[in-house]
Amino acid sequence: MKKLQILFLSFFMLQVLMAQKAMITEEYREFKERYNLIVLTWGNDSADLCLQCDHGGDNETSFMMYARPELVITENLPKDKTVWPLGMLGKDPRTHASKEYSKSIVDFEVEKMKTVIKSELEKLH
Repeated sequence: MKKLQILFLSFFMLQVLMAQKAMITEEYREFKERYNLIVLTWGNDSADLCLQCDHGGDNETSFMMYARPELVITENLPKDKTVWPLGMLGKDPRTHASKEYSKSIVDFEVEKMKTVIKSELEKLH
């Protein structure tokens, strides 16, 4: 029976690898075929349901609220909402982040991955 291997990458990591041209080389294609490798990414699916598509904004903060809530300390952000947190990209987590938002993202991504995996497994038979 043919063995299927799946590599999950965040959209950010895929961008990094593509920028380094690792994903488009002949060596990569040979490696992918030799090991029957499928590269799946999450993120950049939808303006509303993406995973890790900002930098410290509502998306990543929501995910951390869902996965590791003890690590989220929003009190360290500026209290004044007109002061933009340094290095943050995306919607303001002080007003937009929530566990519920992240759960909808995670549910969407899990369903997407299940669909892709099922499709690839059907190709093996």
